[in-house]
Amino acid sequence: MSYFINFEHQSKQWKFDKYFADSRNFMKVNDEGKKLRVVKLGRLPIVSSFTSAFPPTTHDFGSFTVDSHIATAALIVFTVYGVFKELESEEKSAPIRAFYRTFVLIPDG
Repeated sequence: MSYFINFEHQSKQWKFDKYFADSRNFMKVNDEGKKLRVVKLGRLPIVSSFTSAFPPTTHDFGSFTVDSHIATAALIVFTVYGVFKELESEEKSAPIRAFYRTFVLIPDG
């Protein structure tokens, strides 16, 4: 399955501002200070960033794919992919959206 999203589209359906506000995408964010401000350290800040920063959603857990890139005692890097719908969408039929998130975990201390 393949998706194409035209970010120039002005429809309410394609507004992604609420998802990109804390983006650390090195290709799009040039402010080094912002990249450091939005990094999450510790259990609570990491989990709360996902539960409070984004609008309420329902996820298709059958769509989840987890790829582990590196797994050692000192470092774990994995990527999660899946699809979801926003629960408070302004559209009659909430659009299906996809996410692709990479996590880098290191031991505390």
